Amino acid sequence: MDKDLLNAIKGDKDKPSVPDDKLEAIRTMARAMRDLTKEIEDMEARTKEKKAELARISMNDLVTLMEENKVSAITLEAEGNYPRYELEAKPYYKAVLPRDKITDKVLPAGPEWLKKNGAADLIKRVFVVTLPMDSDKLAVALRKFLIGPVPAKKKGKKAQPFVPRYRFEEKEDVPWATLTSFVKERIEKLKKPVPLEILGATIGKIVRMKEAKSS
Repeated sequence: MDKDLLNAIKGDKDKPSVPDDKLEAIRTMARAMRDLTKEIEDMEARTKEKKAELARISMNDLVTLMEENKVSAITLEAEGNYPRYELEAKPYYKAVLPRDKITDKVLPAGPEWLKKNGAADLIKRVFVVTLPMDSDKLAVALRKFLIGPVPAKKKGKKAQPFVPRYRFEEKEDVPWATLTSFVKERIEKLKKPVPLEILGATIGKIVRMKEAKSS
């Protein structure tokens, strides 16, 4: 970029000012940037609205209409640029453990219920260990400890109370796909109820649409 132009943009009053034609060129490009930013924001807002409308139709309005008329599936024949589509009402399950809005940590009620009801194996535990700077050797030793076998306790020695050498954080979570499968199986196969609010579960029906395969 031209040095005088750069200095002028930076606001150095002791340097030559920007020529009017160049300043107007900068403004023109700045307007283009502004307009594109606003256009993208509007498109994103419009997309959010359309997704909400699609969810309402596929999970509520169309499901209700089909149930009222005892229709479980329907076909839309090809029209104009639209190919042939097949639509079918199916059960809908989704479960995501509720989280604290501030810390984003999983609320304890969900994991506790899973443990009490024989599903503790679903829980994924994550330990986050914070090491000090310049700790390459320590990192290697820690990695070997995590990968290798845990040392056996020596006989004849009194057990010492556990005192962590380094600060660490423990987290419990269940992948949403795993939890969703658990909820679905418990309801459909085992015919057992689940606490929807505690497990962050939503159940209902949804109309799935897919492009029909050409015959």
